[in-house]
Amino acid sequence: MKNMKIAVKLISSFLIVVVLAVIVGGAGILGMSRINTGDNDLYEFNVLAIDSIGRAKDNLSLQRMYVRNIVIYDATSDTYIASVKAMADLETEMQQHLAHYQDTITDDADQATFDQFKNLYNISFAETKKAAIAAGSVNDSEEAQKALDHGFADAAAMNKILTDSMTYNSAEAKKTVDGNTSIFVSSALIEAAFLLVAIIAAVYLAVHIAGLISKPIRKMVAAANAIAVGDMEVDATYNSRDEVGIMANAFTKMIQGINEQVNTVQALAEGDLTCEARPRSDKDVMGKALEKLVDSLNGMFSEINQATSQVSTGSKQIADGSQSLAQGSTQQAAAVEQLSSSINEIANKTQANAEMATKAASLSGTIKNNAQKGSSQMSQMMDAVREINEASQSINKVIKVIDDIAFQKHKLALNAAVEAARAGQHGKGFAVVAEEVRSLAAKSASAAKDTGSLIENSMEKAELGARIASETAASLAEIVLGINESTEIIRDIAKSSDEQAAGIRQINTGIDQVAQVVQQNSATAEESAAASEEMSSQSNMLDELVSHFKLKNSGSAARISSLSSRKQISMPKKSAISFSSGDFGKF
Repeated sequence: MKNMKIAVKLISSFLIVVVLAVIVGGAGILGMSRINTGDNDLYEFNVLAIDSIGRAKDNLSLQRMYVRNIVIYDATSDTYIASVKAMADLETEMQQHLAHYQDTITDDADQATFDQFKNLYNISFAETKKAAIAAGSVNDSEEAQKALDHGFADAAAMNKILTDSMTYNSAEAKKTVDGNTSIFVSSALIEAAFLLVAIIAAVYLAVHIAGLISKPIRKMVAAANAIAVGDMEVDATYNSRDEVGIMANAFTKMIQGINEQVNTVQALAEGDLTCEARPRSDKDVMGKALEKLVDSLNGMFSEINQATSQVSTGSKQIADGSQSLAQGSTQQAAAVEQLSSSINEIANKTQANAEMATKAASLSGTIKNNAQKGSSQMSQMMDAVREINEASQSINKVIKVIDDIAFQKHKLALNAAVEAARAGQHGKGFAVVAEEVRSLAAKSASAAKDTGSLIENSMEKAELGARIASETAASLAEIVLGINESTEIIRDIAKSSDEQAAGIRQINTGIDQVAQVVQQNSATAEESAAASEEMSSQSNMLDELVSHFKLKNSGSAARISSLSSRKQISMPKKSAISFSSGDFGKF
């Protein structure tokens, strides 16, 4: 019964109860039917017989009375006539009573007794009545009395027979009543027994079926309550093929599926991303979501791993670039210091030229007497101008060095900006540093350009001084004739020397600015190098953290390849970049 369907269990139980109820009802109906049959027999064969006997006895008594009246009264009297007529009616009724009683006879002894009664009544008593009527009709008292006496004897004998028959039928009725009572008692006992069996069977089936249904349900409810508080170590198995067993098996499968998903989540929590989350069906929303989560985490950490590698590479490149920038800034500072020393020397010489020009102007009145001496001094001045020209050439070389340093700084700033862009969110600090280095490179280029302009102006003035000196040397031969012209020329020389001194002072100021910028660039390069080292350290730490996660091999290579192709930035080769003086405005 355990493996039956619940509907079959309930229907079978109800059918058993119904069968027992039918048996109890059938036993009761059978008993009542037997009692009813007995009652019918009692009525048809005993009660009607007793009634017929009683009526027959009453009829017989009346006939005796009328026979007496016939014998006593005159044939012409009303009583006689009425008695004769009543006798005929009573005869008819007696035959009816006898016929009714005949129908109730079921026993041979009773039939023999009844046949004896009929013989007495139909033969002897009938002859007596005829004789009495005949004697009465002729007023023969003696014959009438004989008939009356004979009739009384027959009536007594018939009355006794009827009394015996009544006693017999009463005894039969008592037997029938006792039989009905026995049937009632036995039927009641049978019904009580079957009713007790039905009650016991109903209670047993109710308790048994309730246990078969409620026990596994309570087990599943306990399992559900345990699952509700997160306890997955539950057992909801129930070996049955009914609906409860099917539900228990489904519940067990659900618990197994949840345990598989819990194991997957546990693996994810421990960093094992190689676990597989397989949906149990197309409608397994949680399984599909878990599968998507595993794939997303694999993809995300693969990209993080790739990004970490790229950040590490970029930070190393930036660190190397920062070191190169720092070295270049140091070299640039040394070059600027050398340039400043050269400019000071040029300034001193220019100041000396200015003083000599002033002295030449003051001594123009005595130039005739000291022409030879002036020629010698002019030679010295030409030598000084050549030295100035040579110094200007040296300054031009230094300016070119500064220009090259500015170009290298600008290219380094551009590379740092590219690497910062490749680093993404982690490269914002490097982008700021790169922008600052780029700005300083632009300022250095601008200052170098201004310095170059001043140097070219100084060279022009130096060439002008050389040309004037040459003209002065030629004019010394004609000094006598052109004393006034030489005075003007010397005055122009003094003026040009003043302008040259002013230009040299401006160059000196520009060099000081370049020195400050170079020092600032050097400090910025050192900070950039330190930040690059810190970034490289953080990248290594991130790489170490990501390496704790186990990633799937299948699909990762393709995903990383697509990521690399998506994130790779094509950099122009160094040989493809060509800057010249004044090209920084393009950027």
